[in-house]
Amino acid sequence: MQSRWARVQVLRLVVFCVLAALVVGGLVALQPPRASLSVLCSNNPQSCQTLAEAFENRTGHRVQMIRLPTSQAYARLRLSTSTPEFDVWMGGPAESYVVGADEGLFDIIGDLPSVRQLPEDLRDDDGQWAGIYGGILSLCVNTDRLGSRGIPDSWEGLLDPELTGEILAPHPLLSGTAATMLTVQYGRFQNLDETVGYLRDLEDQLQGYLDSGTDVARNVARGSATVGVSFAPYCEAERDEGHPVISVYPREGTGYEVGAIALLSHAAHP
Repeated sequence: MQSRWARVQVLRLVVFCVLAALVVGGLVALQPPRASLSVLCSNNPQSCQTLAEAFENRTGHRVQMIRLPTSQAYARLRLSTSTPEFDVWMGGPAESYVVGADEGLFDIIGDLPSVRQLPEDLRDDDGQWAGIYGGILSLCVNTDRLGSRGIPDSWEGLLDPELTGEILAPHPLLSGTAATMLTVQYGRFQNLDETVGYLRDLEDQLQGYLDSGTDVARNVARGSATVGVSFAPYCEAERDEGHPVISVYPREGTGYEVGAIALLSHAAHP
C-alpha cells in the first residue's frame, strides 16, 4: 500500500501535467495560423500584398509571400520541383511562364471561372497560366536631378554624355524588365550586331545594374540616379508616394509586358 507521501507526489505530478497541457494548448491556440498559401511574387511588392490581403480577408487563409525578380524566381522554381516551396507564382512577363509551362512547372487553371472571365488573348491556350495585368516599358526620370537639362525622351538620348553615370538599368540575367528591354532593342535594329553595339554603348553610360525594374524605379525616385529603365507602373507608384519622377515613353517606340499568374505543379495548397 502506497504511503500518504507517495500519493501526494503522484497527485502533484498529475496536477502539474494537466496544467502543463492546458498552458501548452493555450499557447498553441494563441499562435497565429500557419501560412496556408505560399506565393512567389515577381510584380511590385505593393500589388502582390494588396492581392494577398484581399485573399486573406475573403477566405480567412493566410498568405506567405516572397518577392523575387522574374528570372531569379524562374530559376528557383526549376530547382525546387522535387520539394515545392510555393503554391502560386504571380507577376513577371508571361514569356517566362511560356517557358515554365513547356517544362511542366504548372498545373492547369484554364477551367477556373475567374480565369475564364479574362480575355482569350490573355490566357494560355493550354490553360497553364493567365495574364492578369500589363505594363509599358518606360524611362523613369527624376525631374529634380535634371536641373536645366531637357527630359530624355528616347533610347538614343540615353547615350548623351551628360547622362554618363546617371542611368540605372535592370540586370539582364535576373530581371523580366531587362528581358523586355533587350527585346525592344533588337526590334529597333533588327540586327544582332547593332543591338549588341547599342547595349555596349549604353552600358558605358550606366551607374549600374539592379536586380529588378522595381528596384530601378525605387532608386531613381529616391535620387540615386537621374534615369532608369523600368515598367511605367513601377515609376508611377513611386510618383504616387510623392517622389519627383515621371514616366517617359521613348519616341522610337517601346515594349510592354503581360504579367501572368500560375498554379505550381505539386502545390501543397492548390
